[in-house]
Amino acid sequence: MTALWLVVLALLLATLLCLIPPLLRRAPSAEPAASANVRAFYLAQREQLQRDLKNGSLSAAERARAEEELQRDLLQDLDLRRERAAPWAGQRAGVAAACLLSVLIPVAAVLLYGQLGNPRAAADAASAAAALSAEPHAGASGDDMTLVINALAQRLRAAPDDADGWYMLARSYETLGRYTDAVAAYQQVLRLVPGQPAVLADLADALLSASQGTPDAASIGAVAQALAAQPDQPKALALAGMMALRRGDAAEALAHWERLQAQLPPDSEAARQIQSNIAQARAMAAGSAPATAAAAPAAP
Repeated sequence: MTALWLVVLALLLATLLCLIPPLLRRAPSAEPAASANVRAFYLAQREQLQRDLKNGSLSAAERARAEEELQRDLLQDLDLRRERAAPWAGQRAGVAAACLLSVLIPVAAVLLYGQLGNPRAAADAASAAAALSAEPHAGASGDDMTLVINALAQRLRAAPDDADGWYMLARSYETLGRYTDAVAAYQQVLRLVPGQPAVLADLADALLSASQGTPDAASIGAVAQALAAQPDQPKALALAGMMALRRGDAAEALAHWERLQAQLPPDSEAARQIQSNIAQARAMAAGSAPATAAAAPAAP
């Protein structure tokens, strides 16, 4: 986790280094050149007045008044140009923008990461997965797995809006055979992300496991809702076929399982089991197998 934050910090610094120096760089002022041009114009006007005085076009009094006006115009023009240039005002705006970006970019990154990411959930998920997948001889015991899962459950009670965490907890409970707890966890997932077909199918599977494979209104409703949202949802099709066969509707069971079979790799274990279930449903449809002989398929 420390390495992750170091990478994030480096990226933020790189971003700021790209954005801020141009804002702090003071643009060369054009004021000296502009002032020189104005003064040159003023000198040219004075020379013209001097020529007019020499050739008699102006009297000495008229020349004095004209030169006074010219000096006044020069001072006003220089003041106006300095106000328009305002190089320091522009630099202050750049400094203000740089300071604002220095604050806003890190804050925005943290807020966005808090909204879209969940590093603690990822760490908990990784810990749970590692504990659940460890071989017994590697030192992982049932008590170790229970501790990891209980820690995840405790964290979710404090932060109940973590859908990924609830889903990991539900799958972990199923691994331990705690199907009632798995049902409750799946319901929390659906509270946060309603109508997810895969989660609805998982919920139905957990409900069936909790009731020893006997379909009830909740599991039937979850499967129906999953298939309404995604007609080709594999686990929902498998469970729907099993439910149909349990109630003696071999034709409906065949329809669900044949649709599922078309999605499975032909040489996979799941395809072979579904083929076996299809054969059983066909036998039932032909009247050679009782409905009570139907076995629940292994949902993909």
